Amino acid sequence: LEASIIGRADIFIDHFQCIHLQFFNINEKYRGFGHGRQLYLLLEKSLKDALIKVIYIQSTYQSLQFWIKMGYKQSSFAFFDNSIFDDTLIDMQKLLI
Repeated sequence: LEASIIGRADIFIDHFQCIHLQFFNINEKYRGFGHGRQLYLLLEKSLKDALIKVIYIQSTYQSLQFWIKMGYKQSSFAFFDNSIFDDTLIDMQKLLI
């Protein structure tokens, strides 16, 4: 049996008990099967259990609809040019309380 890493999530917790989801990715060959949703919901449950109040993300246009389906709202009208990844980032947040 060969093991594969299908996804990854990196988070940062600030001193206000808020989470910044800095990186969330599912390997391209595993996309479209609900693995991203499963990984996210597991992460969100763990954060709720830890009494985290809000999660902040910066979404690309490519993943914007995924985050909207997960309950995120645009937190500002600011769009940031992320020239390292050649994409525009959209600030979003989700309240967990």
